[in-house]
Amino acid sequence: SSPSKTYAADAVAHEAKRVISSSTKPLFLYYALPTPHEPLSEPPNAVYDDRLQGRRRIFGAIATHQDAKVGSVVKSLKDNALWPSTLFIVLADNGAAATGGSNGPLRGAKGGVWEGGVRTRALLSGPLVPIAVRGSSYKGLFHASDWMPTILSAAGLSYEDGLDGVDQRAAIKG
Repeated sequence: SSPSKTYAADAVAHEAKRVISSSTKPLFLYYALPTPHEPLSEPPNAVYDDRLQGRRRIFGAIATHQDAKVGSVVKSLKDNALWPSTLFIVLADNGAAATGGSNGPLRGAKGGVWEGGVRTRALLSGPLVPIAVRGSSYKGLFHASDWMPTILSAAGLSYEDGLDGVDQRAAIKG
């Protein structure tokens, strides 16, 4: 018999929901989806967009699957009464790969030093995002090292001076 295989995004979502359902107090959950990364691996029961071809078609199926997994984690937060105190952050660690991805209008791709390889977008959601700024865009600079002091500030926790990064909570508040 062959060992059973679990799609990585499914395993990570399952563990996140297990942690959420067993939590009795507020928590910090780092939910890092391992997809999409090379080699592109089609999810089980993949849903394809017939408008896409080749690698873009596979990538689209992966993105659709990821969206469903993120939705299931949000549902678990709501089902376990943790959503009211949630700041849900979705971000990427790098730009898209040159093969099959697009970072337009930026130059470069994953693994490179141009903006297309290192500059990404982030999305913040949840009840802790003020209504006045929901659906807006932040035009300022926000570095990866800013996440730690910003998250600590959002949680009402202090942090040491001298840490790399800047508390960007004011940018979230609008």
